[in-house]
Amino acid sequence: MTHLVLVIHLLLVDCLLLVISSLNGGKGPRPDIDLEALAQSAVLPKIKEAMEFVLSLRRASLMDLLAQIYTDVLVRLHDPPRAPIDIDHPGIWHSISMYLALEHASQDAYNRIHRSTLRNFTGAEGADKILSFHAVEKLISQYTGVEVIEHNMCSQSCLAFMGPFMDLKNCPMCGTHQWDQAKLHASNGHIKVVSQKFATITLGPQLQVLYYHPDSACNMRYLHECTQEVLAELQCSETIPVIDDIAMG
Repeated sequence: MTHLVLVIHLLLVDCLLLVISSLNGGKGPRPDIDLEALAQSAVLPKIKEAMEFVLSLRRASLMDLLAQIYTDVLVRLHDPPRAPIDIDHPGIWHSISMYLALEHASQDAYNRIHRSTLRNFTGAEGADKILSFHAVEKLISQYTGVEVIEHNMCSQSCLAFMGPFMDLKNCPMCGTHQWDQAKLHASNGHIKVVSQKFATITLGPQLQVLYYHPDSACNMRYLHECTQEVLAELQCSETIPVIDDIAMG
């Protein structure tokens, strides 16, 4: 729903630009619009809101605090590793297996098994490499490239509390509180726990991971190489003999 609201806002701004373009006869390049001045001149609330989103997109960067990208992720985006992470160790394998097996259990369950394993298998091969919950979670994230960025959102899924909505206490669409009211009242207003979060899985780290290993890096070139073969065949015979792949069109 958040993305739908943003798209509607952008369409409104695009309509404004089209109107300005039409005043110019619809000919020639689109006029160079001063978005900052346009935002300042907006009067209608929805247009003001839309312009705030447009300006936020214009200023967006990896270093933007709103993006909430962890420092280690930023480091890998700018300077990715040149080889896959080595997980070929009994202790690490056990940690990953335990983490995946307890997918629907609590973090406390992992910690209890972790302590039990260290206590009962002291001196066993790999026991010294068994990872804590946070360590194995971080390792899996780095190995797979699956990095999750979370933002506060309306518990009714109306929107995310970002951009012009970031400092609001209530959802402007349905009025639902951003914070869990039971926990807020129980702490006399001192502890703010968000009612719901929206998770975004970033694409960049996942693409980088695919280039760590020669096999997956080679597979990443499949579409390009297949397309070149199709184009070469078209130049020679002006036909595509068998349409059995998306590269065939």
